[in-house]
Amino acid sequence: MISICIPIYNFDVTPLVEELLKQIDDLRNEAEIVLIDDASENQFRRINSQLKDECKYIQLEKNIGRSKIRNRFLNYVKHKHLLFLDCDSKINKSEFLKNYTSSIKNHPESVIYGGRIYPKRPASQNEKLAWKYGIKTESKPASIREKFPRKYFMTNNFIVPKKVLEKVKFDEHIIQYGYEDTLFGFELKRFNIPIIHMNNAVLNGHLEKNLIYLKKEEKAIQNLIYILKSSKNKEDLIDEVKLLKTYYQLEKFEAIIRFSFWLTRYPIQWMVKNSIISLRLFNFYKLGYLAVQLRK
Repeated sequence: MISICIPIYNFDVTPLVEELLKQIDDLRNEAEIVLIDDASENQFRRINSQLKDECKYIQLEKNIGRSKIRNRFLNYVKHKHLLFLDCDSKINKSEFLKNYTSSIKNHPESVIYGGRIYPKRPASQNEKLAWKYGIKTESKPASIREKFPRKYFMTNNFIVPKKVLEKVKFDEHIIQYGYEDTLFGFELKRFNIPIIHMNNAVLNGHLEKNLIYLKKEEKAIQNLIYILKSSKNKEDLIDEVKLLKTYYQLEKFEAIIRFSFWLTRYPIQWMVKNSIISLRLFNFYKLGYLAVQLRK
């Protein structure tokens, strides 16, 4: 019934796979696990390749990026529904797979998103930015997510029918981190494919260090600009993405935003590096970075 698809990059997926294998036994083997390693370092290849007796394990010698690797799973899966999980996911529900199989029976033609949760506290202050932002913006119950199904859709934990992914593939121009889920959600809308939200969350098991997370957000904004420039429905995209909506609402103050960003960029980076975290400053940083990049 389900092909569980886990793209791997520099992470040990053994605990995740072991938990999934336990739950697959309860499903009477109506699921398979497919692992594709996107040219990880040798230490992770050695660890994860040991799972090849219980999973399909594919090793890529060249990194192909977050979008292309998801499309690549179509070459290896045998079931009609694909469950995509980020490699750093932690499952804390013994009924995780059963919950999805029940939902598939009720929504066989839909994309289904289970959600994401975060630990009660970060492991260290140097992970506080990713943790605080995740708690504030991403860790939402289905009752809230379903009101804005595309806005809250993410690719860390979702079911997609194989025939849908064959039709609505991830944009392979997007290689680096960020907003590939936004674009995928808009493509689903174009084909009138609904997104169903349910409470079947995975725990985000790995938080980036503060400054790394900030730099990743810069790359994500570069992706967002590509999506904006290539979009056939810019108005809808702007209305859905809060960062874009805020920018265009304040566009007449763009020069002030860029100047303020120029003044505060490095002080904010220093604060983030030293675990002095303000989501307001983080959001301003993103707005300023967007304003600067759009002028290039």
